[in-house]
Amino acid sequence: MSLRWTEKDLAAHQARRGRKVVSGVREEISLPPGHSQPPARSGGDSGHNFAQRCIKPAAVASKAPFVASKEPIVVVLPGQPLGKGRPRFTRKGHAYTPAKTRAYERALGYAGQVAMKGREPLTGPLNVTVTAIMGVPPSWSAKKRDAALVGAIWPTGRPDADNCQKVAFDGLNGICWRDDSQVVRATIEKRYGEEPKVQVEIKLMGAFDA
Repeated sequence: MSLRWTEKDLAAHQARRGRKVVSGVREEISLPPGHSQPPARSGGDSGHNFAQRCIKPAAVASKAPFVASKEPIVVVLPGQPLGKGRPRFTRKGHAYTPAKTRAYERALGYAGQVAMKGREPLTGPLNVTVTAIMGVPPSWSAKKRDAALVGAIWPTGRPDADNCQKVAFDGLNGICWRDDSQVVRATIEKRYGEEPKVQVEIKLMGAFDA
């Protein structure tokens, strides 16, 4: 004995299989939230392919664009900040970086590796802030020291701010980012603090960062 299915019966059957019937045409529908992926189906139609078909084109088009992480990478090197030393020259006229500067750049590079936690150097546009926190001279009075720590007195002596930035960039280039040309915004600040150190904050610039 044969059974004749009505359109209502067919619609109910197709709905249980993840499809619905509209005007006699089979139309694929999205799975409800939390629905588990169906098992592999006969005829080479795997559950993965079935799930792909359930994704509506409109949903793909409305997918949010990639937004860079707002969590910055912070590199900290304790100790009195050092600026980029002037190049020295041999008797034959060849320029070289002073040993003290090279050692400081290596220390910055190591601090950068610690901050990166094994990640590859960043790519894309960067916003880099270098803060050189200078120690208060021990010869200053308590009143003058307090004034320096609250920002009433600023460190106007050496090292120069631009040299603090240069040494930081040279020490972290190739470690925290691939090339200095990626830095599209750079800020340098010198101030006094309880503990002298250099702090470099690195942020990826998003599409709508102003």
